[in-house]
This record gives sequence, C-alpha cells and structure tokens, in this order.
Amino acid sequence: MDYICDRYDVGVGDRTSQAFDLTFDLSAHDIFVTWCSGATLYPLSREALINPARFIRHHSLTVWFSVPSVVMIMQRTRTLRPDVFPSLKLTFFCGEPLTDSTAEAWHTAAPESRLINLYGPTEATIAFTEYEWRPDTPPEQRARFGIVSIGKAFMFQTCRIKTGAQQGELLLSGSQVASGYFDNPQESAEKFISLPDEEDAIWYCSGDIVERDEKGNLFFRRRLDDQVKIRGYRVELHEVDEALRTAAGTELAVSCAWKNSDREEKTIIGFIASDQIDGSQIRSACAKRLPDYMVPSEIVAVNEFPLNANGKIDRRKLVHD
Repeated sequence: MDYICDRYDVGVGDRTSQAFDLTFDLSAHDIFVTWCSGATLYPLSREALINPARFIRHHSLTVWFSVPSVVMIMQRTRTLRPDVFPSLKLTFFCGEPLTDSTAEAWHTAAPESRLINLYGPTEATIAFTEYEWRPDTPPEQRARFGIVSIGKAFMFQTCRIKTGAQQGELLLSGSQVASGYFDNPQESAEKFISLPDEEDAIWYCSGDIVERDEKGNLFFRRRLDDQVKIRGYRVELHEVDEALRTAAGTELAVSCAWKNSDREEKTIIGFIASDQIDGSQIRSACAKRLPDYMVPSEIVAVNEFPLNANGKIDRRKLVHD
C-alpha cells in the first residue's frame, strides 16, 4: 500500500473506482489505497458495471482500475470514444493479459491518464510487478505477441526465471510473498520453494511462463496449465487468440480447446463477439499466420462473452454453453 500510494501520488481529492467483487484480492487494492491516501472510493453496482463509461463520467473519477475485459466490452458497445474520460489521471489494469491495441484504445479515451499494467498472483499479495504503457514507446518494445509487458518487480521485491534463462517459469520472492497455503503442506511444498543459492528466501512458483528483454522487462507468454495438445502438437492458446483478434478485427476474440463425445481428438474453436461473422474468411486469415493444427476448426459468433465475478472472460463457460 505504501509503495503504490507513494509511487502514484494518490491523495485527497482523488476519486477512485471499486469495480471488483470483494472476493477478488484486487478489491483490497482499491479499498486500502483509497483509505490510506485520503481519497474517496466509488464502488460500482452490478448495474453500473453494465455501462462503466457513464459511471466514470458522472462521478468524474480520477483513478480507474479493472481487468482489461471491461475495456473490450466498452469498445464493443462503442462507449470508448476519443477523450471521453478527461478527468482520469491514473489507470490500472490487472488480472488478465492486456493487449497493446486495448491499451491504445484506452489512451485515446483517457489521454491525460497514466496507464499502468500490473501483475501479481494472490500468493504475492495483490500486485507485484508494474509496467507503464506509453504511446511514444515503440510497439515492439512495449508488447510481444500483442500482449503488453508486465514490467519489473516493485521495489524491495524480487523476480527471477526458474531456469536461469531468458524464458521460463516466473518465481517471486520478497516481503509480499506468503509462506505457504493454510493447512495444505503438500501444495505448499510444491509451490513455495527455496533455491540452492538463496536458501533463506522463500520463492513462489507462479506457474506463469515469461520472457525477459534486454532492459529487464518481463513479458507474459502463457500459463503452464494453459498449454494444450492438438494432434500431438503443443499449442499455446494465446498465439491463436492473437491471430483471431487480427483476423476478426476485434479484441473480443478468444480460442478454446474442446473435445466432445464424438471426437477422438481435441480441436480448437474460435469465439468472436459479433452479430455477424464470416467464419471461412477468418479461418483463412488465421491459416496464413498459424500452422494448420492451430487453425480453429470452427468459428462461433456470440452476442457477448460470459464473465466471471471478477470481470474476466470465462472460457470454460464458453465451451460448456
């Protein structure tokens, strides 16, 4: 709390959002950063979350924090117009990968706002790394595979890659990291480890695969448990997502692995939030960028994406529904 308040100068007179379910740890960020700094907290009701743009304008919020999916919905409903949020001075995103095109759209809507991409699992006490997205930074430096960098660890916290190479599982250590799971020694031993060169430190194995650039900035690649096998090949769904977004010309596009009772192998299905799509054209565009086993076998149009209580796109519900 001290680090965020000091670094981002939240204070008396600021009006901050609270758009998260109280079971989601990001809500603690909003509540306590606001109270510690003497600012005013504006919780959004479920009704307000349907049209958050109106809420931001009506209350002249100065600080906004949400998952990126909320912005994608604003884009679809065409409420993310140029300079529509002149009061915002600070924006945080966290909870799921932030695409570079989503960040650009938000900057156009809130040009006076700093845009901070945060990353952090619950086991590391809310956010742990930060990256400030700037429009004058070359796209190839601020994003990889279309996903904005998660930056570097907060001051006094530490990140390292488990393999010691430039890409691998991200390990976290420092005062924000928990010592283990309550009443679960087996999982604690698997996830909270010590390293030979730093036996006194506890390192949390995040399960996130990242790569580091020459400046030390981290880029999220995938979850260890998000990799699927299609026809014997290992597939990273985020690469399929990027191809779908480009082919469909929308941020609201995701891929899911699916296997029904009639199929012997898993296949990939692409979901596009649109009233009307040309599935063949989208598949053809994907085929120009992806090997054939990664091209979605089917493109499905949906009116809207199902979201979980935290505002994230619920991929499992997409497939099961």
